[in-house]
Amino acid sequence: MKRDKHDFIVIGCDGIFDKMDSKDSIQIAWQSVLSHNLKLNNWGKDYKTKPTSTNQHQICGLAVDSLLKCCAMRRTCDNITVVVVAFDNFFSAVDSFTQINSVHA
Repeated sequence: MKRDKHDFIVIGCDGIFDKMDSKDSIQIAWQSVLSHNLKLNNWGKDYKTKPTSTNQHQICGLAVDSLLKCCAMRRTCDNITVVVVAFDNFFSAVDSFTQINSVHA
């Protein structure tokens, strides 16, 4: 298996996956991270092209928050626990997407 082929994994309990499938979780995670980074870049904040360990945790936290909120809005009655484990390729993809789209904005 190539190391740079995967972006991230979502590990969640049945309360998460009772209300969404794998494709939903991936889409929600990407949407939250990419839209947040575009807003930061367009507002002129200090956007770093090379992520630090601190903002890597914040980026993963955005994905986790969005997944939890989505499950809560879908009225899950079960425990909702989720972890997003990001790989280097994830941060490269976020950086590339943000740079390309901030130029066109």
